[in-house]
Amino acid sequence: MVCLVHYADGSTGVLLYLKTALITQVSFAVKGYAALNPDFPDQSTVDQFFDEVQFEAYRALGYRVASRMLDDPVPQACLRGLDVDPLPQHIQGLIEHLTA
Repeated sequence: MVCLVHYADGSTGVLLYLKTALITQVSFAVKGYAALNPDFPDQSTVDQFFDEVQFEAYRALGYRVASRMLDDPVPQACLRGLDVDPLPQHIQGLIEHLTA
């Protein structure tokens, strides 16, 4: 989910909400970890001590999900009221514009 945040001082920010999901475009290592751990990527956080394999599976999945998100088109609702020409077509362009 992506949305613009308008602050009281007139500045604008972007709120990104990413939910992990096991997508098909991940490494064999991530797929292997998921095969051995059916509750991945929604494992309980009661045990905060991840071993190297578990940490790498979550890191690789998070990197892939975030990388794909940057190429997603910007929702049209986010472009309303945005005074920039040309309008950014992808989320990465929107972030770059708002952080410039």
